[in-house]
Amino acid sequence: IMVNAVLIAWDGLKIAFFTGVYWVLDLIGKLQLGWLRASTGIANIIGNMKVKVLTLLQDMINGAIDIINDFIGVINKIPGVSVEAIEKVTFATTAKAEETAAQNARAADLKAAEAELAAAKASRYASLASMRAEAQANRNAREAEIQRVKASKAEEKAAESWDWESMLGAAQAANDAAIAGTG
Repeated sequence: IMVNAVLIAWDGLKIAFFTGVYWVLDLIGKLQLGWLRASTGIANIIGNMKVKVLTLLQDMINGAIDIINDFIGVINKIPGVSVEAIEKVTFATTAKAEETAAQNARAADLKAAEAELAAAKASRYASLASMRAEAQANRNAREAEIQRVKASKAEEKAAESWDWESMLGAAQAANDAAIAGTG
């Protein structure tokens, strides 16, 4: 019984220890995920600002190109003059496509990290449930063995105990026989 009590306490301490460790690991995972979310958000904001600045520059440059191309159009009306028009720039459009791809990649990384954290947490809590089930099964087995030993000891004690009534009856009969034989 004492061994069972010690093992129950040990199992309780072990489960409590791992519950605490897993809580800390969950907290660390949440902090890492929070930092990843923050860094993803900051990177997205900076990327969007870069695209907006590049779009403003592109619009200004393309506006200037439009003015120059209008001037070239007027010059090309002069006989014998043939100047090609300047092509418009598209660096902001390219930057926007690159930034969209980068944001999608960051979002995918974030989703993967969230899934990994959820899987790790589920695994830890499954491990705790397994520990609890194993501790309960071991406890039930020990308590069943204790009950079996108690029943066995009770049977041994009952078998060893003297049947005082039958012993007194036999002694009385022997005494009566001895008295009857002497008389």
